[in-house]
Amino acid sequence: MSENEDDTSGVLDDADLLEAVEAAELEEERLHERQQRRPRRRVVTINRAPVLTLWAYVVARRLGHPEATALTLGRAVAIKYALTKGESLGVIKGSAGARRVGVPPWRIYTAGTVPTNEKVYLRQRAIEFFNNVFTVQLVNGTTLLTILDGKPMEPDAVKVYLRTHLGSQQQQDDLTASLTALANALTPAQLGGNGAYDVYVQFRPEVPPGFDGWGQAGELDLDRIDELIAGPNSAEPASSSPSSSSLSANPKRIKTDVN
Repeated sequence: MSENEDDTSGVLDDADLLEAVEAAELEEERLHERQQRRPRRRVVTINRAPVLTLWAYVVARRLGHPEATALTLGRAVAIKYALTKGESLGVIKGSAGARRVGVPPWRIYTAGTVPTNEKVYLRQRAIEFFNNVFTVQLVNGTTLLTILDGKPMEPDAVKVYLRTHLGSQQQQDDLTASLTALANALTPAQLGGNGAYDVYVQFRPEVPPGFDGWGQAGELDLDRIDELIAGPNSAEPASSSPSSSSLSANPKRIKTDVN
């Protein structure tokens, strides 16, 4: 090649340039079609407190607690974390949490020496749950209920709370089934300590941080729960599950495949 000749070997002519543009446009159209065909993620708008209540209830059932105990533990967990966050934001005074869900001052007496006003303590015990200690009391000789404001909580009141705050019955059934499947995909050891709360953080409704998110509803991604179920740390489901409880009459089995 002479010095006066231009090297055009790396330059596209008009035909090649047009072909490249058309190929790029075609690929863009195909990408758009794939995105249109892809199912939209299932998202619901909801507050965090009822979701945490339901998740803690499901975890309690997974760990073997009876229905009534699990319901009251679930509500106590949500109240405890709400109080803790409220205290950190300055919305709630620091002593409120201790007054509402704290453990009573345990005393040890020998048989026959328990004062009348202390007999209630003989029916109470402490349960470690969600990396916290909660007081439960034996009621009617058979049922352990979590203590709130010095009194045993009512399981039926927790059911009403969930029905009121989880949306439609269909949405409550779907969410109960999803969270049940997630709890059953984890071992009791994985749900112990702070494990259950760490799992909750991975799917809880998204709200603004700090004071802006206090009491606000956020987006709960139901497909994210499915993805956690299909994760690498899955285990064989338990023989009994909370999906058979009266909380959700006809929970649907959710899919566990991830797109």
